Amino acid sequence: MRNVRSVDQLTVAHDSAWPDVLRLVNDARVPVRLLPADPSTAFDVLNRLQVAVGTCLGAIALHCGGMVIDHGWLRLLGAGFEELPSIATVNNLPEPN
Repeated sequence: MRNVRSVDQLTVAHDSAWPDVLRLVNDARVPVRLLPADPSTAFDVLNRLQVAVGTCLGAIALHCGGMVIDHGWLRLLGAGFEELPSIATVNNLPEPN
């Protein structure tokens, strides 16, 4: 049986990779557009992923709806935004038991 962590355990603030993600975005040689995330949706996605915000994936899932890179040539999924689905939805991730 898998150990399910709570959202509180997944969002330990002192361990967030979000500052590192923002540094990478700021240093990018191509345009990167960060899409906003709805907080309630972001917490749900993080819970379904069961990935802590200390990882880049967890930080992106919590802090942005996704990223549109190089005018849309690359899209990184996060919590979802408008027509861009969340990474949890695309991967059909259920609620953890």
